[in-house]
Amino acid sequence: MGVQISRAVRDLVRRPLFWAVLLTLLYLVGLATRVSPYLFGPEEWRWRGRPPSPTTFPRWWPALVLLALYLLFAFWVDGREVRHRSGRREAFSLAFLVLMAPLIQVALVYIHNPYPVVA
Repeated sequence: MGVQISRAVRDLVRRPLFWAVLLTLLYLVGLATRVSPYLFGPEEWRWRGRPPSPTTFPRWWPALVLLALYLLFAFWVDGREVRHRSGRREAFSLAFLVLMAPLIQVALVYIHNPYPVVA
């Protein structure tokens, strides 16, 4: 008598995006609960975390918009059924990721510092 796994669950588990999201969520839960100091790196790499002040809430929107755009892009890349590789599509994807990496970092710094490029 075996456990029946539905086809939808099997298909979901086979998708790389599922594993990327699951592992990211587990990592974030580990960071939020401070389950192990090893998640934060060596002592000299760590800084004292502080909860965001309510006065910073209006500065969250750029980071939230960029992260949502990044997530939508990931679903678009993962969900397309491409039979052949396209150099133009790969170049667009790479350019998007290269552009988004510093933009997301600046948007996240902007939450605590209104002048993130100067900081």
